[in-house]
Amino acid sequence: YMTGIVMPLFWGHLVDRRGDAVGVLRWVGLGCVLAFLPILWSVDFWVVLGATVIWSIFRVGQIPALDALTLSHVKRHGGTYGRFRSWGSAGFIAGGVLLGWLVSITGRDVIPFALFGALIASLIVVWGIRPETIEARPSPGLRAVRRLLARRDLRALYLAAFLSRLVQHGLYGFLPLHLQDLGISDWAVPWYWAVGVMSEIVLIRNTRHLFSQGAIRRSTRSILVVCFIAATVQFSLTALVTSPLILLAIMALHGVSFGVWYVASMEHLGAHVDESDRGTAQALFQITAFGLGGTLSAVSAGYLFEAGAGPLMFGTAAGACAA
Repeated sequence: YMTGIVMPLFWGHLVDRRGDAVGVLRWVGLGCVLAFLPILWSVDFWVVLGATVIWSIFRVGQIPALDALTLSHVKRHGGTYGRFRSWGSAGFIAGGVLLGWLVSITGRDVIPFALFGALIASLIVVWGIRPETIEARPSPGLRAVRRLLARRDLRALYLAAFLSRLVQHGLYGFLPLHLQDLGISDWAVPWYWAVGVMSEIVLIRNTRHLFSQGAIRRSTRSILVVCFIAATVQFSLTALVTSPLILLAIMALHGVSFGVWYVASMEHLGAHVDESDRGTAQALFQITAFGLGGTLSAVSAGYLFEAGAGPLMFGTAAGACAA
């Protein structure tokens, strides 16, 4: 989590300074592969910890670089950010299902090797992406940060991102424990994730229609208000409902509370931030949302779950979403 607070700004600034997001992605991918190697042969705590931290230093650079590249590609060649982003959601489902299948056949020892194989595949794919020049800006990173944070709309967007992840990010780590408390078997837990992420895929692939009404485009503000309302309803019902089938249906709201929120935020940055500052803007989003917000959310969710399990944790989240 600490690398998620510190390192995205370095990678985002590197994208802006070099104007080569694909090149940054290649170095980041190579760093991830090399850093993960010790985990294949060692179970020593300090070796695994060190390898994981170094891996994470590179890993947190992937999203700012990839989002900056995608937004620039959409601006130049058409399409929508949501349709590209939906493949990440599809990968989430495919990766979870395939890894679960492998573990059920061979045992848990296969996990590091499966993850390493995924890192190798990712590196090969990134190496095959055609470089696309992005407008570069040689100004120091802190100057770009000050320039972005001087804008009221971006300060509000980053604050909304921080609050969204502060309320929600840590909850999903404890969702399996909540489902277990309700008597739901381990084999069924992935299906709850599948429903949520499938909803996400359907919605974010159709954001062009969701975000506009005829020729009138809905504002980012109005879209994010709907996302927070959906999150309030989702977590209120999750805290109260004990029926497994109804809870499965409630998970469909994840597509709005996370998927639509993320795409709307990215499209706002794509439309209102200069291309030469986009890597830094993406990095600030990752830091405020998943770095600061995610860290505080994970810790606070743990205390809430310990104090009152799922009902207290999800109920508190619902109140925070409303606020």
